[in-house]
Amino acid sequence: MQRKILIKLVGIPFYAFIYNTSLANVLINLFHNDHFFIEELNTLLLLYIPILFFASVGKDGRLFENRTKVSNKKNLFLGIIFFICLSVCHTFIQIAYGLTQFEMSDFVRHLPSFTNVLLSLPSSIIIAPIIEEIVFRKLLYSDVKNSFPKFYILILTISFMLAHFIQIVDSPITAPFYFLISLALNLFYRKDENLFYTIIFHSMTNLIVTFTIYYAIFLQSTIHMPLIFGSIIILILLSIILLK
Repeated sequence: MQRKILIKLVGIPFYAFIYNTSLANVLINLFHNDHFFIEELNTLLLLYIPILFFASVGKDGRLFENRTKVSNKKNLFLGIIFFICLSVCHTFIQIAYGLTQFEMSDFVRHLPSFTNVLLSLPSSIIIAPIIEEIVFRKLLYSDVKNSFPKFYILILTISFMLAHFIQIVDSPITAPFYFLISLALNLFYRKDENLFYTIIFHSMTNLIVTFTIYYAIFLQSTIHMPLIFGSIIILILLSIILLK
């Protein structure tokens, strides 16, 4: 059992790496078209579906046998606030760090158009969160927990980070964020084992990061640090409440 789980834990991040380095443009090159629909279809067919299939090997196929409804409104509400603060904190730390390396004009020049931001939303706030939560919190969670009861949270957290290895290499300052987001999702799932919660949290995180990155560029840099420290204080207070 442990061997099969380890193969999945290593194989999923490895395939994600292969996709990002050599398969991300297969359909684009095939159709000689980089239309948004082609990009999304490429991601769905060559990334999400293969990973979902690989993670489900050996499972009974009942993805939603556990709770998928709102069973604890307090945890849901506190979780939403927690992930909002985590996302805001991450965004402004990333921008503050970036401004030590580049000029503001460089950020603005490479900023995606608002249309492209909107077109990316279906993938970033619907498809990606659902697939990733099914894989890491549903299909892998129980097996990893049974095989490595003392370290399963850390193992799942690291595996999730490795699945985003290319993004982390591209922007190393995001490494703590990927660690914290995965750790928090695992801890929230452990409290209620409710897949609905983690999908909501994951989706909201992606949504907030997408829009705050776009709009934060136009905010005065003097308000970055107050937002960062304010978010950190709220995160600490919420962590104390949630860990009780």
